Amino acid sequence: MKDGGKIAISSIEEDPSYRERSSRWCETTHALLRDSFVRKRGPVRIIAKKKGSRYVVVAGHHLLKAAKECGLREVYVDVVGAGTPHEEYLNRFAEIVGDYCRKNRKVRTPSEARASG
Repeated sequence: MKDGGKIAISSIEEDPSYRERSSRWCETTHALLRDSFVRKRGPVRIIAKKKGSRYVVVAGHHLLKAAKECGLREVYVDVVGAGTPHEEYLNRFAEIVGDYCRKNRKVRTPSEARASG
């Protein structure tokens, strides 16, 4: 996985196999991502695969959607190779989200939430 730097959102495609969950929890989580992370911190980091001159999101779909809704034109991208195991980039994405949570203390990381019951 390598740091691809800032990439124009217009160069990033949704993964066609990704199906967004439609539930109250997802709506609430999305609003939290948008209002707590994106609006307050600006450009976010997602994980994507390179596809020609474009990128396809593999982790960070909600962050990308929130960035679009906030009018951002660019996001930071970690680029994974074609053979990168799914678990590896999901672990990296968990680190990214954990970092956002620690920097915005109103939000607990998933492990902190489990520990407090």
